[in-house]
Amino acid sequence: MLRLRTLSRRSMDLEFPIGRGRTCRVLERPGAWMDSAELARIVEDLRVVAGAAVRHGTLAYGALTGERERLAQAVLTIVYEGKPLRPVAFSAMAWLPVELRGTKRDILHLGLALVHPEARGRNLSRSVYGVTMLLLFLRGGLKPLWVTNVSQVPSAIGSFATYFDDAYPALGADCRTPAHFAIAEQVIARHRQAFGVGEEAELDLQRFVILDAYTGGSDNLKKPFTEAARHRRSSYGRLCLGTLDYERGDDFLQVGRYTAFVVFRCFLRRVRHHPWVAAVFRPKAPPVQLGHDGPPPV
Repeated sequence: MLRLRTLSRRSMDLEFPIGRGRTCRVLERPGAWMDSAELARIVEDLRVVAGAAVRHGTLAYGALTGERERLAQAVLTIVYEGKPLRPVAFSAMAWLPVELRGTKRDILHLGLALVHPEARGRNLSRSVYGVTMLLLFLRGGLKPLWVTNVSQVPSAIGSFATYFDDAYPALGADCRTPAHFAIAEQVIARHRQAFGVGEEAELDLQRFVILDAYTGGSDNLKKPFTEAARHRRSSYGRLCLGTLDYERGDDFLQVGRYTAFVVFRCFLRRVRHHPWVAAVFRPKAPPVQLGHDGPPPV
């Protein structure tokens, strides 16, 4: 059953089933309103998944630090399954305040998403990212939402570039606006602790590349190109390999927008394989010709 525990202009605590015995819980800014004991249990759930998903060591940044200040900016989505319920996946996004054209705005940083090794291959990323972003978009009155991402993984870079509007870096034309540059500069200047980038890291603003990014708590996420998950379009692998120094530990800083067009595209992708939709658009089979010797033509 749907359980709505908290809902306000700046916070949310919503729990709902997503099928196959799994439950999804969305917590917005829990550090601003949740009591210490329950907050500690939530952080422990995140660490259980992270401890199993990260092969080398642990992670010590963002929501995983357990710091109330970080959790007051966080948007957590946790997937549970089994009896008793155990955490198998999560995303830890974060609201980051910036200033655009003299107006204070909150942008959404996609942050970290991890899946327990035993639960991989079940398409849980749709739950930990897609559902939550739609909820935030609807709650915000359908206003376009600026979104950022930091990664060196071709599958993540390609997914961001093809999912969001006006995404950069991406393949194709340079779509950067003054807002793209302002967001990139402010994210690095004011919020690098949200994604585990150390103070010594520098931003190459011409290419939107963070140089030596894995020194601020995200160290154990650094990997060689050969171990980074590929995108279905090999062009994104070539983009990453040709731009990033994997030995040093570079990351792309991507900036894009979540809009009503993004929602519409996602809806079309979801319904195009539905049996009713397929039945409408599937070409009609040729009529069977009476007297034909053998099976009807295919």
